[in-house]
Amino acid sequence: MKISKVPLHLKLRLKRAQPPVWRDIAIPGNATLADLHQYIQRAFGWDNYHLHNFTIGRDIEFAPASEKNESPWREFHDEAKSSVFEVLCMTTKLLYTYDFGDNWEVEISCKGYYEKEPVTAHCRILKSKGENPPEDCGGVFGYMRLQYFRQHPEECDDDMKEMLEYYYPDMSVNTSENDSGKEKTVKKTAKTKSLAKKKTGSGKK
Repeated sequence: MKISKVPLHLKLRLKRAQPPVWRDIAIPGNATLADLHQYIQRAFGWDNYHLHNFTIGRDIEFAPASEKNESPWREFHDEAKSSVFEVLCMTTKLLYTYDFGDNWEVEISCKGYYEKEPVTAHCRILKSKGENPPEDCGGVFGYMRLQYFRQHPEECDDDMKEMLEYYYPDMSVNTSENDSGKEKTVKKTAKTKSLAKKKTGSGKK
């Protein structure tokens, strides 16, 4: 199958997040799933601290060759040798999972070619909705809990106030749709990471 260099237009949707969190991105047409992993990390403001994989249903897995699992129940493929274009020709339901403790799940779908820009060597965020979820906060439900208390500070106890101060030291609330592709980031210090692990029990998974 001939792979075009015309950029692909992908939709990344964080599963179960309310309000919705998603990104529309344009990536090189010849990108691999290893490349897509890096693009997703940047799109959601994560720092690649944890393990990840891509799956199609329960039967097919794509991950780094070093993480190969000799399972008789699942067909394994090296993500660095797997083309995003070819994989998305196989399925409309590609799932990316990051951090098997917090279990962030991102649904990936292809919206076609991004013909406004014939060739790109990088990932571009075209549209986005929702903030970057902070790592080690307990996954999507921990993230939604933080969002709730940001909107209802009068209900926070001292522990929650402390968590909000660490997870959001200088990030303003912004859940509106935008076309700028600008990503807001959280400044993470060693103390911040230590607190996150203490609060959630998350480690390298």
